[in-house]
Amino acid sequence: MQPSLGHPAPTFTQTTYLSSLLHFLSSWHPHGSSAYLSSSSSSLRSSGASLTTRPSGRAKSRAPLNSSVRTKYFMASPETTTVIAVWGAITGTIGTFAGLIGLWLRFKQQAQDKRKLTCKSSFGFDSPSHPTHRITVRSLGKRPVTLDHIRYYLTPRTRWHRLTKWAQHKRGRWLWKQEPRHAIKLADGEKTELRIALPDGISISEVYKVAVVDQTGKAWQTWWPSHRELLRIATSEELEVERQTVGLCIVQAVGYRLGDRYFIQTEFKGQGAGSGQITGRGFWFMDKDKYKLKLADITKRQMPAFLSREINEIT
Repeated sequence: MQPSLGHPAPTFTQTTYLSSLLHFLSSWHPHGSSAYLSSSSSSLRSSGASLTTRPSGRAKSRAPLNSSVRTKYFMASPETTTVIAVWGAITGTIGTFAGLIGLWLRFKQQAQDKRKLTCKSSFGFDSPSHPTHRITVRSLGKRPVTLDHIRYYLTPRTRWHRLTKWAQHKRGRWLWKQEPRHAIKLADGEKTELRIALPDGISISEVYKVAVVDQTGKAWQTWWPSHRELLRIATSEELEVERQTVGLCIVQAVGYRLGDRYFIQTEFKGQGAGSGQITGRGFWFMDKDKYKLKLADITKRQMPAFLSREINEIT
């Protein structure tokens, strides 16, 4: 049979290639059975090739040199290759971003599930004998936290201890522990305010660091001002005292610096104030100059007028 004009007859190399391909498919294909080989053999017989079976059960192709076998080759166009490459780049980029977003959300959720406290100190005075220094503790984690105590780190008073203060703190020295009167448990979003209470003999200016410790032993750092700022906003001092008496009439004015504000406390007793009863009045000032003007008005004008019974009270 003569080969057709449109399709050249297969050479010996092509026949050997088909035989090797059939051996490879029969070795790994899930349907590499005798049925599969029979169907392959039928297709080869229709094209003029024949199969023989080896002792191992595999088929061996023997195609005559003058048989007619059609071989088709498929090759994608450059446009198709470009589209596939662009689509692969787009989907790969989207997958990468999706993976990063998922990882970030997981870490965010894990951080929210942990215990977290924010602690901040504040300072103030209601009167010369009543400071309102406190520590505000707020829970921001989803897990509840139970507070155990407040730990104050004190500046050692000796030079050697100041040089080795970290070692001194590890030994429990130059520390003050303030325990709340009752157990405090904070859920997510709750807060509490703890009054700063130091024993006699310890000034608040000696504290340089504060931590709130929960029942697990974890210490939460508290915002605490520097030593210079602490002296300005958390300490008090008596500035001036003016006292005048005439008989049973008594009038007194004391000037204070309470943190970053100024205060004048007046006390007076006389005819206008009632027999045997002392009356007092306080004045707050944010500006030192206004404080001095008011104190001068009280001591130089109002006190003499009160003692001479021209006025009945200090205003």
